[in-house]
Amino acid sequence: MCWRIDKLAYCRDSKKYHKIADKDLYVYKYGKASKEDNCFHPYFKGHFSYKPNVLNEEVKLFLARLHSIYTIDEGYHSYDNSCIESFYLSASHIGKFIIPKGTEYYINDDGEIVSSQIMWTGEYEENNF
Repeated sequence: MCWRIDKLAYCRDSKKYHKIADKDLYVYKYGKASKEDNCFHPYFKGHFSYKPNVLNEEVKLFLARLHSIYTIDEGYHSYDNSCIESFYLSASHIGKFIIPKGTEYYINDDGEIVSSQIMWTGEYEENNF
């Protein structure tokens, strides 16, 4: 998964897209919650797993220029609430996560988010879309 944004849009108003969380933000990931290992396994980057209520290691975010867009590969990718019903994926669960207050993150106009830290709340819903 790769976060991306149009270079001109970003340059016009970078503060709209690059932020520091001023409070805990709830975000969502598609994947599978496993009762066997008590982890959430994301649909994208499925080799990774999240334990409930454990703040994951901080990742440095790097905004890379690729022709007429900017991209970010490394980081914790998620979606805001507006994306939940917009996408249909074969993932069976939608996990609820927190981007903690003080965390650096980027958000694009499609509600895709990449953050330097994230934590799974342990909550999830069945994907009924």
